[in-house]
Amino acid sequence: MDDNESFEEKPFRVRGCFLSAVERMDEEFVKVLKGCDAHTHEYVERLKDEPKVVALLDSARKLLEIQKGTANELCRIYLKKAEHVYFKFDINVIRQKNVRENKSCNCEGGKPFVGFFFFF
Repeated sequence: MDDNESFEEKPFRVRGCFLSAVERMDEEFVKVLKGCDAHTHEYVERLKDEPKVVALLDSARKLLEIQKGTANELCRIYLKKAEHVYFKFDINVIRQKNVRENKSCNCEGGKPFVGFFFFF
């Protein structure tokens, strides 16, 4: 253990670049997900850890913003965070949007068109 490292009491001190450590942790998390079959209980259990990973990415982003990190460092964190954003279809959100649009426009028949986009 290095003289600058301390794991017993806060604040914890770890030698090296914390950004690289966060990126490696994220890569290991993705590697674990890729190693699981997406139709198993194990995959679902591992997927439940994603909010913790995203929270760590948010903490790293906040720390970089406080410490005035470089644009390159901030972009690295933003890209890692964007990789954890995904689309989930929710019919309730579509219904709420349709209700708001009905109130704000004169749609023919009272039902606005709802389209779907497919990305390949």
